[in-house]
Amino acid sequence: MQSSGVGSGALDALHLKGFEGINQMPESVSTTGSASSASPESLDEVTRTTTPHGWWALWVTLAAIGVVLVWSFVGSLPQQVSAVGTVSALYHSEVISAPTSGIVSLPTPVDGPKSDDSVIASIAEFDGGPTVDVLAGASGRVTEFYVEEGQGVEAGDALATLVTLVDTSSQVKIVTFVPATIAETITKGDTVQVTVSNVSSNVTTQSEATIDDVGESPSSLQAMLAESASEPLAQQWLDDAGGFPYRVLLTLDSWPDNGSPIPIPGEIVEITNTYAYIHPIDLLFGGNE
Repeated sequence: MQSSGVGSGALDALHLKGFEGINQMPESVSTTGSASSASPESLDEVTRTTTPHGWWALWVTLAAIGVVLVWSFVGSLPQQVSAVGTVSALYHSEVISAPTSGIVSLPTPVDGPKSDDSVIASIAEFDGGPTVDVLAGASGRVTEFYVEEGQGVEAGDALATLVTLVDTSSQVKIVTFVPATIAETITKGDTVQVTVSNVSSNVTTQSEATIDDVGESPSSLQAMLAESASEPLAQQWLDDAGGFPYRVLLTLDSWPDNGSPIPIPGEIVEITNTYAYIHPIDLLFGGNE
């Protein structure tokens, strides 16, 4: 009986402690959670902001965005088109004609560079008169002969074409042939930039030229060949324009007095035309000024 009583008392004590533990657990948990969420240290962790370096990076980024936005409204971008041209062989050339009737005798070589007193051909008159020497009359290059050795000619018949050299005292005429889409951006009187890269002297020179004329109808391959004296260039113009090239004639405004060689007829040049300026923001809407 005593053993049973002692055991019952001990058991009651354990039960009481157990209930006390159970009753205290929610209070402990609740108190701990409340203290953790309300402590100043935890609030500092939650509301902590970035470092000063981070603020500087943010301000720099915002300032850069602002500058780009302002530039997109007030800045301008050039709208340009470019084309390959050449010093016009047709404009800087002349046809040499026979001054009298007779039998033609040609010099050797018949073509190539000529000075103003070079003999282009000699004509022995039909009536047995003196032989007449036909001189070039200007420095240049004979690009084509229309007669053969021993052929008879009449006064006024074409003998040869002489492409004359260009100097600073003469106007340098440049020609190009462009597609309709480019021709539409070019207007008579416009000023364009011309770049000449001389391969032999390894010198690149830039100058300005004025638009003299823009063709209203497409040109033929034969016309382009006459202007360029180059079949590959004429074919390139034709292909680039899709078979419908428009002639553009320019006059070189001046040539820098820096010792760079003046472009000669047939020499390739690059032509750049700035036809408009556009605000960067307008690129989104396709507008220009």
